[in-house]
Amino acid sequence: MNNRIIIILSLSILFSLCACEKEEIEFMPLDDYPVTQGSNPTRIISEKIFEYFTGLNDNEGNYYKICHSGTSAAYYDFLEGDPEIEMIITQQADPQTEEAMKEYFFKPIAKDALVFITNIDNPVDELTLIQIKNILNGKINNWQEVGGNDEPINLFVRNESGGSQILLDKYVIQKNKMKKVKEKNIANDMQDMSKYVAKNYHNGSTLGYTTYYFAEFSGKRNDVKTIKIDDVKADYDSINNDIYPFISYIFIGIKDMDLPAGKIYEWI
Repeated sequence: MNNRIIIILSLSILFSLCACEKEEIEFMPLDDYPVTQGSNPTRIISEKIFEYFTGLNDNEGNYYKICHSGTSAAYYDFLEGDPEIEMIITQQADPQTEEAMKEYFFKPIAKDALVFITNIDNPVDELTLIQIKNILNGKINNWQEVGGNDEPINLFVRNESGGSQILLDKYVIQKNKMKKVKEKNIANDMQDMSKYVAKNYHNGSTLGYTTYYFAEFSGKRNDVKTIKIDDVKADYDSINNDIYPFISYIFIGIKDMDLPAGKIYEWI
């Protein structure tokens, strides 16, 4: 595993177990291990925790206990959709869901960030927060207005329940309105967002958003680049030191400290 990924996730205690001798623990039987839901980019965390506590890996399909299918799906299943879901490791929720999670054991365990991405051929490398907001609300529609080529800003957005859309609403849109885009410009997951943004369409260079971890590691593409915000680039230092403006968190949630999930929660 890339050591930089380990550092970026701010889980040095957890992931250092990959590189140094493990502390002596009694492995958890597979049947006891909690069924875990979560965001797609946080699956790697669930896998490493699973390996640590069970001594198993995916060589024989043992990861069936890990069923990450997206941020909103994870919270829904945990709160009311699936009683078998005992643990979630996922990105931040919307404010209403965060309030509902207060009834359970719920805490942040790592840092990530919301980042804006464009195709690699776009000459624009930086935007201000005000420019971002004006692009999203439709006041700015041409890249020339922000120092780029004279071509339309081809904006791609996430579906309403997408994890990065939740972050966008919380940190950027807030109570303002976002302009509507055509259905073909709506990405249902991070992979689609990255794929759409990578193309320099005839009707203008692209703009989209995702999480830092996905953009730079798990979903990194050479034809996509992240954009600085107010002259701050999202990287380990700017996220770790709270300099980058759109820092987000990864959370763990469990229902009962007396179940095996409680042992994992306490250890983290």
